[in-house]
Amino acid sequence: MCWRGHSGVYKRDLEQWYFRITTYADQLLAGLEAIDWPENIKALQRNWIDRSEGVEFALAVAGGIESIRVYTTRPDTVCGITFVALAPEHPLLDAITTSGQRAAVEACRQRAARRSDVDRQRADLAGDGVWTGAYAVNPLLGGSAAAERADPDARVLGCVADYVLSVHGGGAIMGVPAYDVRDFAFACHLGLPLKVVVAPARPAG
Repeated sequence: MCWRGHSGVYKRDLEQWYFRITTYADQLLAGLEAIDWPENIKALQRNWIDRSEGVEFALAVAGGIESIRVYTTRPDTVCGITFVALAPEHPLLDAITTSGQRAAVEACRQRAARRSDVDRQRADLAGDGVWTGAYAVNPLLGGSAAAERADPDARVLGCVADYVLSVHGGGAIMGVPAYDVRDFAFACHLGLPLKVVVAPARPAG
């Protein structure tokens, strides 16, 4: 607490310039091969560029209000989704949050604003977050937003989670707790189930 009486340090959005690294990721990675740098320094640069290959798809929000776009490097686990998590800064968060959950979501936002991005992504923490009151629909199990009435297995909880950052994957992730450490910790935090959809082949005989 500051002696001047303010309530603490927190983050807020500012208008500023950013480097759009994703646009130049391929060129930057190719350039690393042409320079005489120590391999450990090159590895740090590759991690900073953070290029990944995956797929992006949309999950309809039950009721047809909005759809949430998520990115994943593991499309083979889409049937294992049990929740969709939005960053506290996500622009759709207000639209999908129900009136009954608005106070809890706003409190989560305020807590996230007082934490650094590094701290929010620590794998050894369960992560802070709550249900928004909304459901999304797994496109492989349900399809349209009306499908949650016909197939309960298609419904996944729409949550806000502080370990999701707006600068990665569009600020929304598919939560597959059986295959991701942070998703697992968050699912345990909210008491959500795990769905195992990929397993090693059993040996013959």
